Amino acid sequence: MTLRCLPTPVIPYSSLPGALPDVKLPLSSDLDIAQISPICIRYLEDLRMEHIYEGAFWKDMFFLTGNIRTFYKASAVFEAWHHLSTKVNPHNFKLSPCTAQVMKIGSCSAWITTAFLFQTGGRQAAHCSGTLHIIPDTDGRHQIWAMDTILEELVGLGNADVIPSKLPPFETSDLGCVV
Repeated sequence: MTLRCLPTPVIPYSSLPGALPDVKLPLSSDLDIAQISPICIRYLEDLRMEHIYEGAFWKDMFFLTGNIRTFYKASAVFEAWHHLSTKVNPHNFKLSPCTAQVMKIGSCSAWITTAFLFQTGGRQAAHCSGTLHIIPDTDGRHQIWAMDTILEELVGLGNADVIPSKLPPFETSDLGCVV
């Protein structure tokens, strides 16, 4: 059997969907990000279309989809969140303390970024994390412009990013071949 490796396709930046928000935020001192961030995190408990910016996107890394997936546009984000949430039951959303900050690129694009933690139920309970990128809407409220979610740890299986303090003994006879 021959193994054939295919190169990763090149996707030009100009062909990617989405864009930076055309938003100007007030000066940080006039913006209460400590109040805005928890409100937007609570949106996730009962996500509605009005909570999501039309040009939004959501990048999920194994939390809901079991893959690395990106959903573009508010309708796709909304539909995927609701469809997949019924399977894994995301809950217990909590703002990660001291993570909210204003991000600016140039003079015409800005948003609030904040991190959060949550848990899932379903067939396999898990601890997850995420980031919300928030922009103001035309009514003075705030919407989710972008969201990232990450599966951190399956409950009962430990954290794959942490080396156990006590490793099982290693026997060189366990090795079939060393190259």
